[in-house]
Amino acid sequence: MIWWVLIAVAAQNSGCTEESFYPDAFLMTNCFSFGIYIMVYILHNKDFLLEWSEGEEVAKNLFVKQMERYLSFYTFIIEWHLFELVLGKGLDSFTDSIMCGEGGSKWIYASAKGNLFMMLHIIGTMMGTGMARAVFIKTAKEEGGIFGGIDEDSDDD
Repeated sequence: MIWWVLIAVAAQNSGCTEESFYPDAFLMTNCFSFGIYIMVYILHNKDFLLEWSEGEEVAKNLFVKQMERYLSFYTFIIEWHLFELVLGKGLDSFTDSIMCGEGGSKWIYASAKGNLFMMLHIIGTMMGTGMARAVFIKTAKEEGGIFGGIDEDSDDD
């Protein structure tokens, strides 16, 4: 029930206004991301409270490698979004950078600063998909796991 309330609040506050182009819903989702990151970091420091048996060395190794890559990538994404948050709130005080249009549903990029923010925002959102691929596919390939080891034709990107 609480999730539906949060979704409704986010949807209600997802538009921009003439006074503020940076929606409050962005602050809320960033706070969730920071909170989840802190929980994952704490669990990582406690070895995820997992106990492994003797026959699970391969699974443990893959899990550890995936979580190291995940936490490294997630740390970078959190830093990126923190920078974007500071930049967005900073640019929000300048109406010449980004303005709100079409009744709060569109951003208007009125300067190079606004276009830079748009580019950083898009790159930041796209990094999440790259993280999933890096953690669950590339790490599994490198460690042998379910994909049978390093593939000679594997891409290096």
